[in-house]
Amino acid sequence: MRMGEGVEWGLHCCLVLAWLEDEAPVSTGRLAALFELPPVYLKKRLQALVRAGILTSTPGAQGGFSLARPPALITLMDVVAAVEGSDEAFRCTEIRQRGA
Repeated sequence: MRMGEGVEWGLHCCLVLAWLEDEAPVSTGRLAALFELPPVYLKKRLQALVRAGILTSTPGAQGGFSLARPPALITLMDVVAAVEGSDEAFRCTEIRQRGA
């Protein structure tokens, strides 16, 4: 299974936000600068995490992104599903039925 770079970016951002859990929201611009990513593309990935309930978005000059729930309650699969969709990660070939 190969994941897109959006998943990697989302994971890195979630880790930074977990480390800064009690701090103010972090803007897309700051996160993009930290990882040297295009802000417009990163914002699309972060919005997918907001829709999935992983991040919260605070509008305004002092706004940005923060975790929507404790880091211990966010899994790798949560981020993968938010960014890439919840389609099956792999196709089951029913190996048991083939007698292998």
